[in-house]
Amino acid sequence: MAHQLTVEEMIATLAVSPLPNEAAIRLALMQAGQEALPGLIRAVEMQNSPQCSRAAEILVMIDPDASYPVLVKALKSTNLNLRQKAIEMLGDIGNSDAVPVLLDHLYQERVVLQVWVVQSLGKLRDSRAVNALSELLNQEDSSTLRYMAVEALGLIGDRRALPLIKALRNDPDHHVRSRVETALEIFGELSSPPDPLVR
Repeated sequence: MAHQLTVEEMIATLAVSPLPNEAAIRLALMQAGQEALPGLIRAVEMQNSPQCSRAAEILVMIDPDASYPVLVKALKSTNLNLRQKAIEMLGDIGNSDAVPVLLDHLYQERVVLQVWVVQSLGKLRDSRAVNALSELLNQEDSSTLRYMAVEALGLIGDRRALPLIKALRNDPDHHVRSRVETALEIFGELSSPPDPLVR
């Protein structure tokens, strides 16, 4: 008779099992539900284990409310993969308490993680992010950060951002212009096409 893995054993095999086995382990952990929470929280808190990011994903699927304080704590990790996963998941769980926490991290992170912060702020659709995203858009040279900020401002839908978004219709970067058009569509402001001479 085959040995049934404990929750701790299942968590230990995350990130080291072949993909089909990992999918089965994820499913088993989700089915374990609340019983798996303490082990998943410990795995996330270990921060440098290969399992921590995957444990965070499963934790969020089982109990988004219980995952919130664990994800906030993970933002202080030296593990960039875990920080990225925590930033992403804070946007996914939809808890508006994450907005000030994410805003605090907007300028503390490397550009690659700032992109995730901006994306999560857009997912949360909270007007408290408008000023910071607008400042970022005005100050940032990274085209990726700029078009992600435009996209986030469009998703938030706060009309205070509209003049800034409109001012970028003829931006030299086509990604920025594309996000501007999408944002203006969300605002119902697509009355005149952008200047076709600017590419």
